[in-house]
Amino acid sequence: MELISRSSRPEYAILNVRDELGFDLLGIGSRGLSVLENVIMGSVVTRVLEGATCPVLVTRNLRLKYLKDACGI
Repeated sequence: MELISRSSRPEYAILNVRDELGFDLLGIGSRGLSVLENVIMGSVVTRVLEGATCPVLVTRNLRLKYLKDACGI
């Protein structure tokens, strides 16, 4: 595994590195924001999905949901 750092808008950096290194698959995490939150703040995941020329694996961070269910937070 290699750490790559770029200064740019996140979606541009992700897609540019994909083009530079020729990845066959992108993996990206989603915070699972509501539709309204995505409209107001935008979504890096959505823009990567729209611009990617390879498959994209999107995962959700469910840790908080499970903590709420288990601990009543």
